[in-house]
Amino acid sequence: NREDLPMHWSKVQGPGLPHYVNGKLSDDRAHGGNFSFRFDLNGGSLIYRYDPGQIPVQNGAHYRVEAFVLTTAMAHARARVSAFLVDADGHPIPNTVVNSELFGSKNEDADWHKLSIELTVNDKRATSLVLELGLLQPALYSPRDLGDRTLFPQDIRGTAWFDDVTISQVPQVFLTTGRPGNIFRLGDPLRLSVFVNDRSTDDLAAQLLITDAVGATVFQRSGALDMASAETLGPGQKRVPLSLPALKPGWYDAELVMTSQGQFVGRQDLHLVRLADDDVAIRPDPRFGLIATDLPFGGWGELPDILPMMGAGRVKLSVWSASGDVQQADPQAFDALLDRLQKEGITPTACLTGLPPAVAQRVGGNDWALLAKAPPDAWRADLSFLIARHADHLDRWQFGDDANAADFLQKPQMRQVYDLLYQEFASLIDKPD
Repeated sequence: NREDLPMHWSKVQGPGLPHYVNGKLSDDRAHGGNFSFRFDLNGGSLIYRYDPGQIPVQNGAHYRVEAFVLTTAMAHARARVSAFLVDADGHPIPNTVVNSELFGSKNEDADWHKLSIELTVNDKRATSLVLELGLLQPALYSPRDLGDRTLFPQDIRGTAWFDDVTISQVPQVFLTTGRPGNIFRLGDPLRLSVFVNDRSTDDLAAQLLITDAVGATVFQRSGALDMASAETLGPGQKRVPLSLPALKPGWYDAELVMTSQGQFVGRQDLHLVRLADDDVAIRPDPRFGLIATDLPFGGWGELPDILPMMGAGRVKLSVWSASGDVQQADPQAFDALLDRLQKEGITPTACLTGLPPAVAQRVGGNDWALLAKAPPDAWRADLSFLIARHADHLDRWQFGDDANAADFLQKPQMRQVYDLLYQEFASLIDKPD
């Protein structure tokens, strides 16, 4: 009994989702079998949701969602797969939404493309997984740099076909070295650890591949994991050690591919460095520094361990960025970090690389030039508190990202904003750097 709408799917209603734009079961394209789920645009976006309660989940389990998609050539609209968890009443559980990459074919002869996402059930309220397939215009996936005044282009016409949607419960696998920055001194034993979280770990096999900086294979190992030597961390959680052969000093990539009964269940990779010196004390050199403005705040804690091994005497950290304000992230942890850097003889530079979300919302966007037009009350208090809180430990500050240094030459507004910020520093710091 073929129907236009596949069983258990329902159309999502809301802003930007016109009621006259629909999807249907179609036999004109298919990745596997004879049918696919076809989405046709007529302006606006289109989302279909698989009903809550149809895909039960277990607490602590890990799930992978995969789907194949094919689209017509579209300049703006993109296909996406999303999933989230709901409770017994079908209410979404906050912070569980996971989105795949956005995909749109560049030409009419494109092939099917696989979209995949993974999520872990870490909330006891979760009873089922809800899946969504969408063909979205930029208004539903692009940032609103100008707030409500942002204008988005869209494709009036376009089609996407979704097929072979699968949801699998798979082991959750992590690969780690236990070393800060995955850096090993010459005399350190080379070991990796595989963390596995699954109800059954006895049938797991692994293929480990080590390549050097030019891509040449230096070590390869395949076979079942040595579960006899594994350390049990909890129900279904184990840590399996993997020893590596002696490697020459250099940069290496480690890739671990896990299978269960011949089926692929996950891939993990990491970079590791083998130093040439064996525990030689290196004095920090102020002429050598590390630009860490792209490093998220969660990774800052390893810097006091990594930088001394590199001999770096300086480090740049992004304390104001589009990701947030260090004051809202964890000010106590930042204080502790500054103390550790000072003990190691490393001088930090606090960089203002972007407007924090709260400030951007008040000034109407993420462009630095908006500060010159916005009321000072929209940003001054945030910056003043940051300066006053950390001025005792920070005597070097930077406005702008290194990658965008040319903006000061090409955009007069950047020099105007610099003057504004410098005045703010000068009111709180004697002769700011």
